[in-house]
This record gives sequence, structure tokens and C-alpha cells, in this order.
Amino acid sequence: MPSDSLLKRLIVKAVQNAHVKSECIQDCLWTIHPYRNPSELTYILNAEKPWEEYNAITTFNCNKNSNPLKDVNCDAICHSHMFIETKALFAALTGITHWNNYEVGSVKQVRRIPDVFIAEMNTYLNFFSVI
Repeated sequence: MPSDSLLKRLIVKAVQNAHVKSECIQDCLWTIHPYRNPSELTYILNAEKPWEEYNAITTFNCNKNSNPLKDVNCDAICHSHMFIETKALFAALTGITHWNNYEVGSVKQVRRIPDVFIAEMNTYLNFFSVI
């Protein structure tokens, strides 16, 4: 089971890698909320505001003109909260699996505020790994 400190270090490197390839020109935030027990997903799916109950490991800004880890207190056009199993997060960050594998899986849930899809935010995840 990867520790939070390891995941945070991997996320910082992954943000650095993805940010240079970002196509996003607006402030769009990702917040990652890892969970350890797969049974927690049922609660997340049924909760109205799970981001208020699950600790975030990090928040970053996809805007290519921003400092991704510092420019997070802004009026973002979208704030996406990702709830993902710890082991799946580790696998995606290290390249064992790809983020696309979790689009149809049952270990990742995304809640957007407001509920709008911004393609550049999803594209950002294509490069969000340490490799």
C-alpha cells in the first residue's frame, strides 16, 4: 500500500510532466482524494458532497499559464474532484496502468463543480505520470 508521502512526491513529478504538455488556457482545478478500501466507493457514489468528507492529497491547476501547484486559490471555471483507490492512483502515476483504464472502471469517480466537461482537463491526465 503506497503511503501518502510517496503519492504526494509522485504527484508533484506527474504535474511537472503533464503541465508542459497542457493545452488548457483557463483555470481548471483537479483535487485528488485517495481512498484505501474499495468498499468506500459505494459511499462516495451516494454522497452529495464527498469532497467535504474525504481528505485531499493535492490540488493543482491545469492552466498552462499558471504555476500548477501554487495557483489553486482562483476562480476556476471548473473544479474536478477525483476519488480514486490508492493502489490505482499509484499504478496510474507510475505508468503501470493508464488513466484511460479507469474511465470505465470502478475505482475512480469524478465530481465536477460546476458539472461541465472540459476536454483539456481530461487530456491533462493523459500525461499525468512520472514516466
